[in-house]
Amino acid sequence: MNEVFHITADMKGCQGYIEYCRFILGTGIEAAQDIFEQLLGLPDTGSEGMLRLSLVQPGSAPYEVLATKYCTLNELGNNCRLITRELFKYYNLDESMQR
Repeated sequence: MNEVFHITADMKGCQGYIEYCRFILGTGIEAAQDIFEQLLGLPDTGSEGMLRLSLVQPGSAPYEVLATKYCTLNELGNNCRLITRELFKYYNLDESMQR
């Protein structure tokens, strides 16, 4: 069974991070990592920002975080456009990516 990979968008609140968006990337780890590597922001280096994007594999409980980036609001907007563009190509244009 193929695992589906997601990118979650979280904002920092008083009680910690709150997930408010989830992009479903499909089953290809290479494609998911390629999309995530293109995203703007700073990798997880120990310092936390207000907005966080995480590449997750939800098969384990609750899920395994594979990578994290912290970004500004402007970077988040650009990242949402990039993810949407790549997912459109993934689901509509490149059948070889859908395994």
